Amino acid sequence: MYNYGVDVSYHNGGINWKLPEHIKSVSFAILRAGYGNSIKQKDLKFEENYKNCKLNNIPVGAYWYTYATN
Repeated sequence: MYNYGVDVSYHNGGINWKLPEHIKSVSFAILRAGYGNSIKQKDLKFEENYKNCKLNNIPVGAYWYTYATN
């Protein structure tokens, strides 16, 4: 048996986390918290996506996308 997760960021637009067809096969979500090296580059949908995952009992993790070269 597999667990299926989603990687979500601002680029996915608005997600209706309540619709069963969107979340019925999702076991967890990984959210982009931001990118680059500045807090000003926080993902614009991070807090909304985090809140909605919690409201719908979807386990959630987060990452900060980096441009590291070494």
